[in-house]
Amino acid sequence: ATVTINDLPASMNLVKVATPTSVDEPGGSVSFAVQVNNTSAVDTITINTLVDDIHGDLNGQGTCAVPQTIAAGASYSCAFSATVSGNAGDVETDTITAAGTDDDSNPISASGSATVTINDLPASMNLVKVATPTSVDEPGGS
Repeated sequence: ATVTINDLPASMNLVKVATPTSVDEPGGSVSFAVQVNNTSAVDTITINTLVDDIHGDLNGQGTCAVPQTIAAGASYSCAFSATVSGNAGDVETDTITAAGTDDDSNPISASGSATVTINDLPASMNLVKVATPTSVDEPGGS
């Protein structure tokens, strides 16, 4: 008798969260949390690259490091900070892609995005008036 064992495909997802989700113009520091979840039933996956389409290769940024081997049902988390800048009303949506292989060397990848809005900072002005001299003898003068 012949028994065929079918390979279940590996699966994963990626969640990216920005804190804060908005900064005042012209911009500021934002912390990004990244979580890669191995949603496979049985396969272990290895993440070989973790790349942000705006902030670049995340290996070595903050607590992010690759390669990472993630068991079925487990996850890998890391965080990094970056400057987000722009004009009032600008919205920066950046996407991280994790790529690697499953335990059968099949390629696997997932992406996740986070959005940060640039808030309008109301214009302000300060006026200081100084009199010179500060006093004059009567009847007055300049």
